[in-house]
Amino acid sequence: LLLAYFTFGAFHELAHLLTASWLLPNTSTSPFSSTLLLLNNDTNNNIATLILRIILGRCITIPIIDHVSETTLAIITHSGWIFSIALAILSHILYKKQQQQQQQQ
Repeated sequence: LLLAYFTFGAFHELAHLLTASWLLPNTSTSPFSSTLLLLNNDTNNNIATLILRIILGRCITIPIIDHVSETTLAIITHSGWIFSIALAILSHILYKKQQQQQQQQ
């Protein structure tokens, strides 16, 4: 259960990071390279610090440019809980489907 807490907490924080990499202006056109750029800016090139902050601290720092709109910031802020709710609903649906299959056997 503790492993699930840390795993899904990390997914929650990564949802913020991926949303920011798609929405924040950047010179790169690839969301993957934008994510790597945000990671490098966040941890001063220390991936261990980033992993510990995501897993244990359940937080991630995203460098924000001054001219970013309030709407963009709100989307980044709310992306974590929206992703968590969607994942919980999906998990529930899969669990119910598995239960129905077991009852039919």
